[in-house]
Amino acid sequence: MPEATLLYEVVRAELRTFFAAWEEAGRGPPGFVRRELLGYVRCGVLGYGFCRVHCDHCGHDEVVAFSCKGRGFCPSCIGRRMNDTAARWSDALVPEVPLRQWVLTLPPGLRHRLGRNARMLTTVLASFVRSIFAWQRRRARRIGVADGRCGAVAVIQRAGSALELNPHYHVLVLDGVYALDRTGAATFHPLSPPTAAEVAQQVRAVRKKALGLLRAKGSPTRLEGWLEEDDADDTATTQLYAAAARRRTLFGPLAGAPVDRLVDGSPEQSGDDPQRLCAAEGGFNLHAEVRVRARDASARERLFRYLLRPPLANDALSLLPDGRVG
Repeated sequence: MPEATLLYEVVRAELRTFFAAWEEAGRGPPGFVRRELLGYVRCGVLGYGFCRVHCDHCGHDEVVAFSCKGRGFCPSCIGRRMNDTAARWSDALVPEVPLRQWVLTLPPGLRHRLGRNARMLTTVLASFVRSIFAWQRRRARRIGVADGRCGAVAVIQRAGSALELNPHYHVLVLDGVYALDRTGAATFHPLSPPTAAEVAQQVRAVRKKALGLLRAKGSPTRLEGWLEEDDADDTATTQLYAAAARRRTLFGPLAGAPVDRLVDGSPEQSGDDPQRLCAAEGGFNLHAEVRVRARDASARERLFRYLLRPPLANDALSLLPDGRVG
């Protein structure tokens, strides 16, 4: 029952207060926020509708409440979608070959801007995947595969472990390439793991391409102007995104600062570790250590579920002694 979960109790108790705070400011919350929250408090509650399921064989009846089918907040609906999608990937989409997960995180100074600009978020993702594919094809040519065919599935996760706005990319790449013979049959050729130096080279290339794409949408040196022209600047929404990303400096002394100052000055910047397949460059962080063997079905499905997991999990929430939710 959803009413028995801590998250449901908190949202139901505070939802009116949340909406009232927006109304006092002279405006309502963004439409998608209202829809997701109102859908969640009605999800799985019999009072908002249900269907009766009857078995003619045994005579058993079951009442099933309607679900909100939300995609951004409800742990139950997103969890069901996670399980269904992971099973579809395992059964029909991802071949039984070695897989490597590449994870790219962005500098804090860019997160809330890309978080509210879906087109640029996917454009940067496409550039990232093309860079990995180009590296794989170069690797394949060294082992005699002239026309390697690459493959990947990608997920954009929008939240960090503390539920802050943190759009980042999980790309599950076939750890090798396919080649077609004269009959058209495809043969898989595994590739050796990337070196730490190659991961560092990848993150530098991705950073350069991503900043080039972003600058092309606005000023060549400043952050403003990166939003699409049809994405009107809503001050309240902008502040909401910025607060969610925990990057208040964008509205303080660094507002309108040059790109490189915000990116290169990121507290996440660190040197490359030659012992690990991860690297950082100007706030862009790339991790490529996770690999799954070809026929490890349980590990494959765990990885699929990890990529598709919901941002909120009921069993991960607890009520702290001071009344806050942790």
